[in-house]
Amino acid sequence: RASLGRFSAQELSNLLWALTSTRHPPPAAWLRAWQAAALPRLASFKPQELSTCMWALAVLGASLGTPFIRGFFYHSFNKLGYYNAQDCAITMWALGSLHLYPPDTWRD
Repeated sequence: RASLGRFSAQELSNLLWALTSTRHPPPAAWLRAWQAAALPRLASFKPQELSTCMWALAVLGASLGTPFIRGFFYHSFNKLGYYNAQDCAITMWALGSLHLYPPDTWRD
């Protein structure tokens, strides 16, 4: 788990996607460690990486910590203008699956 802190945004996104595709979810402790590693890097995630991560977390049924949720909404809001239709659709599906509702400023 300690090595997750050395992963780039793309590597964190790819790793989470790969684990999801195996259909063998990692333990909750690992998902918490992943969130802790991803949180300080959210500013460097590209829209596709953000949407992929939220999709994977939703498929895994992850319990997301409040700091990660706030960080996701903050950084995704700053990048919404760069999201393509697929990024938007995947993100909205993931948010609905996770029962997360973006702040009003995110939706305006």
